[in-house]
Amino acid sequence: FEWQAIDECKSKISPNLWAVKDRGKIFFNINVDDVEKIQALRSIDNIYVVANIEYFKYADKTEEDEESQLLMFKESINENRDHMKKSLEIWKKMTHFPGKLYPSMEEYEAAKTLHEVEKEKIKNEKIENDNVKMVASRGCDPAEGNESTVLSFRVTCERTGNHKFDSNQIASLIG
Repeated sequence: FEWQAIDECKSKISPNLWAVKDRGKIFFNINVDDVEKIQALRSIDNIYVVANIEYFKYADKTEEDEESQLLMFKESINENRDHMKKSLEIWKKMTHFPGKLYPSMEEYEAAKTLHEVEKEKIKNEKIENDNVKMVASRGCDPAEGNESTVLSFRVTCERTGNHKFDSNQIASLIG
């Protein structure tokens, strides 16, 4: 089925599209303007935005290496900001997110405060409506937000090899 998906991508996006096939997956690089074309493909079930794939060489696990390994990882992120910006733009287009991707600190703090107030309001409503059965949903629909919505999403980093740091250290390093 992967070859059929690649053929469909080439016919509907670009005949020069370079795609990589993996078991059950295909990977390709597109322009931000072509996002709507991907959502119309019939052979694609799930769409993931991959910001960057980079392989690092880690030294032995010693105390001195931990900081240098983290620094190497942070520098890689700073060097690949263009990939991140493109990925976020594609995510914004695909989810129809109306908010700002890069708010100022003042806008962020105001949105965060508003979010906390709304969260408390919902919590109080749940207490009042204790007898009403609520259906839990996972996360929120980005398209239902507004410009003051605090942007949050999940980032996955797959690590292999011997390294001293853990996921929490990476999360705090990159924000």
